[in-house]
Amino acid sequence: MTRDIETIDVTGGGAQTLTLHALDVLALGAANTDVLGTTHDNVLLIAGDGADSVALSGLAPAGTVSFTGNDWNLFAIGTEVVLAVDSDIALV
Repeated sequence: MTRDIETIDVTGGGAQTLTLHALDVLALGAANTDVLGTTHDNVLLIAGDGADSVALSGLAPAGTVSFTGNDWNLFAIGTEVVLAVDSDIALV
């Protein structure tokens, strides 16, 4: 099993759609600290552009954060932030 994935970048190659369930996010096991200038650790980042989309299940919106000129939508399982999605990506 692949672990310690910190970023998935779906930029380029036209419109990309990524489908993730909360268990998928946990299984990838991001191992990073102070993500996007916050105090959140072990957060998977999904980068992309306006042509891309992400379908999420089992994750709750947990706010937004701006970092180096880019906005990110945060998602949590319970009270723990585990996912940050580039705000350019459509949520479906």
